[in-house]
Amino acid sequence: MLFDGHMPRLGEWLRLFGLASVLAILASYATLWLTQKAHLRERLQVPDESVPLRTGGRWTLAGLGGRRCC
Repeated sequence: MLFDGHMPRLGEWLRLFGLASVLAILASYATLWLTQKAHLRERLQVPDESVPLRTGGRWTLAGLGGRRCC
C-alpha cells in the first residue's frame, strides 16, 4: 500500500489492515487444509538405501551452506 511517502504507525496499520490480514491467513490455511488433508495423512515413504547426490544436489547443498561442493 502507498501512504504518500510515509508508513503509518503500527497501531494505525493494525487498525486498517489487521482484521483483513488475519482473515486472509485463516482463509489460506483453511483452503490448504481442505485441499491437502488426504496428502497430509499419508505415510512418508523413505527409501531403504541412500542415493549419492548428483551435481544438482551438490550445488543445492553448497547453496544451503553445506560443507562440500561439486
